[in-house]
Amino acid sequence: MNNQQLKGALQSASLHPLLLMVSRVLARSGYGEVRLMDRLSPREKSREGGHELLCELVHGIDVHRIVVKVLRDSIRIRNLDELVGTINRTGADSGIVISPHHVTRDAKRLLEVYSGVDIGVVDGEQLATWLRLHDIGTLPSGDVDYAFFGHLEDLSLQVRHFLNEVRYE
Repeated sequence: MNNQQLKGALQSASLHPLLLMVSRVLARSGYGEVRLMDRLSPREKSREGGHELLCELVHGIDVHRIVVKVLRDSIRIRNLDELVGTINRTGADSGIVISPHHVTRDAKRLLEVYSGVDIGVVDGEQLATWLRLHDIGTLPSGDVDYAFFGHLEDLSLQVRHFLNEVRYE
């Protein structure tokens, strides 16, 4: 199935709705409890060392922590370097960079260079396939559910407005 329209809808999404969709697909894919960190819009900074989502998968007595960096641009070397630094700073077991766009040629080439850390990359094509697999943002016919994307954008505006009101009271 062609993912072009779904990729286009993902690329048009603002950060907060994109985070919500990614967190849902991670949860449905078995990444454990997925928590949104503090950042909901591009201008905000992450307090927890440069990631937007944290997945904690408990397996028996073992806890596996995965930091997830969600981008609204192509995945570049700088993003991979930041992810490696975040994994090291937070003591996470691994990390993933997710973007509705592509991975640059230089970033692809350097993925094998990183040693001592487990990092993954999910580009727009993979993200669209992942969302389709879990019926997120798609209709039963397989078409893109543009009403879903619009509703997420509306809800995001309301949530951010509410959080700003609560923060500054």
